Amino acid sequence: MTCGHLHFLVSVNDTELEGFDPTDELGEFRILTRVWRLEHQSDFTLFDVDTVTIGYEYEVQEGENAGNFDKQFWNNSVFFQNQIKLFESLHWTAGFRYDDYSTFGNNLTYRTTASYNMEKISTRLHGSWGKGFRAPSLNELFFPFFGNPNLNPEESKGWDFGVEKEILKEKLTMDVTYFKNDFTDLITAAIQSDGSFLAENVARAESEGIETRLTYKPYNKLSLTGTYTYTDTKDREKEQQLPRRPRNRGTLGMNAQPLEKLTINVTGIMVRGRIDSDGKEMDNYWTTDLATRYDITKVMTAYVRFENLFDYGYEEVTGFGSLGFTAYGGMEFKF
Repeated sequence: MTCGHLHFLVSVNDTELEGFDPTDELGEFRILTRVWRLEHQSDFTLFDVDTVTIGYEYEVQEGENAGNFDKQFWNNSVFFQNQIKLFESLHWTAGFRYDDYSTFGNNLTYRTTASYNMEKISTRLHGSWGKGFRAPSLNELFFPFFGNPNLNPEESKGWDFGVEKEILKEKLTMDVTYFKNDFTDLITAAIQSDGSFLAENVARAESEGIETRLTYKPYNKLSLTGTYTYTDTKDREKEQQLPRRPRNRGTLGMNAQPLEKLTINVTGIMVRGRIDSDGKEMDNYWTTDLATRYDITKVMTAYVRFENLFDYGYEEVTGFGSLGFTAYGGMEFKF
């Protein structure tokens, strides 16, 4: 047995939000949130055919809005995954995650995947099945004019099956996947009579569709990728499409490595076919992201990321414009 990988992460994320509050004499609100996260992961390889992953996560969410709420809740998680090569062409993965929430009790989720490679015809079959769980975030519970402290956690079960085919001597790869998901207490934002939004649970919902991916690699250090996903969603109680879930979503991307230490990634995203919770059609949009990474040394990497590169105005939620051109930058260190 060999220990192939150790991962240890400590992170702190602070966010300050300010907005208009019509019930306040000063006419504004201010929310401070902080998320602490501790994560440890270890990978072990057994006889070159079995990889076992075990890990632990601890997360604390804190939020404060003067006069309205001052909340803190935490989550302890352990997870396990076993990835095994049953035969040269058959790979199987199974894993579970156990969460212990201070606010929503404990929950066990699981997922299993399988992949079968038919090398003679350059084709791979793949599929997965599992159960998911999502606790409401602090903002979904307490954000002014949106939060709902009566929210239930969201639960889901889903599966998918797909076929991947290599063409043109491994330069061109096509993948087509069918997926199906069923939700209980799906968390969403519902428009109210006064035009505001409130976080609510949808008792029963489902989504199913087709996801396609086409990847072309003319050279070792250049790849072009296009994806298209058609998704049919439904609120099972109202028998109508779920709000703000696009029927059509596509991407065009390029990943290039012009220098040994430099990587550039450009992605265009297209979204169409959305309705709001009042049934009205929402505008379609296209946006572009750009990211670069440069390895200064073996342990130090600089990165820059630009989102909404052309400053396109669009809305994920009606009445709330998304961020325009946004730039991020930083350094990563590996020990």
